[in-house]
Amino acid sequence: MSLSLDADPELDVTPEPPPFEFAMAVAVTLSDDPQSVEEVKKLTDWPKWEASMKLEIAQHNEIGTWKLVQPPCDINIVGCCWVFHYKHDASGNVIKHKSRLIAQGFTQTEGID
Repeated sequence: MSLSLDADPELDVTPEPPPFEFAMAVAVTLSDDPQSVEEVKKLTDWPKWEASMKLEIAQHNEIGTWKLVQPPCDINIVGCCWVFHYKHDASGNVIKHKSRLIAQGFTQTEGID
């Protein structure tokens, strides 16, 4: 018996796309991420978002991102905001609620803040 590497023209040998490509397609088409804390609080999955936010704060406290001090009266305080993102699996199911607290760097003045 010999093994032939020639394709049989009668067989359709179109490969299926890998799961990663499908996941990327799903991620691109889903844009249901909340845009604000007020919006998140109105959602039925608010407890999961709240837990995600508490975890983010705890991680910042654990690594020492900041310490609370009295601000000087003549210094600009850089604000922050929350960014929310649903993490999906390859089938499009929500697998994680991801919250990030980010600085509003656009309020800084170079060399001062």
